[in-house]
Parts: sequence; structure tokens; C-alpha cells
Amino acid sequence: MEGITHYLSAHPIALMALIFVCLILLYFLFKQLLKLALVVALVLLCMAGYFYFQGTKDLQSIIQKTKQQASEVIDTSKKVYEKGKGVYQKGKEITEGVERTVNGDGKETKKPEKGR
Repeated sequence: MEGITHYLSAHPIALMALIFVCLILLYFLFKQLLKLALVVALVLLCMAGYFYFQGTKDLQSIIQKTKQQASEVIDTSKKVYEKGKGVYQKGKEITEGVERTVNGDGKETKKPEKGR
């Protein structure tokens, strides 16, 4: 390796020829890569345009269907919330009834203050 660097430093014309060959190789390499990149970009744009135009035929019906499904989900979630609220209240009543039974006197006991 040291011999190559010494030869190139001693013969500047060989160094210029080597640089010229490297530049030509890089030019042709990037020229091919640039062409390939442009072809790939063109194909992707064509595919995107095709899917865009195919998808817009039933756009209004898709929007209406989505709105309907969203309203159904909202109604269902409201029902679930109300049912959960009722279950929570029943659980609270059952817990209070168990406290009265455990105490044996049937009276409500004072609940301990938080933080103690």
C-alpha cells in the first residue's frame, strides 16, 4: 500500500489519470442510479394515481358508512357507560350492606378519614 502511494506521489500524471478514471466511473454509476430512481418514482406516482382514482368512486358512500358506524360506536359506548355506572352503584350498596352485617348492629359506621 505504501508503494502505491509513493508511486502516485512520484508520478502526478498517473495520479491524474486515476482520478479521471474514478470520476468517469462515478459519473456512469450515478447516471444509472439517477435513471433508476426516476423510473421508480414514476412507477410509484402512477400507482398512487391509479389507487387515488379507483378509491374516489364510492367516496361519499364510504364517508356515510363511516359516520354511521361511528355513531353506532358512540351509542354503544354510552350504553356501556350507563350499565357500568349501575353496576358500580349496586356494588357500593352491597358493600355498605356487608359493613352493616359485619358490625352486627345494623347501623352505618363512620368511614375512616383518608390519610390516616
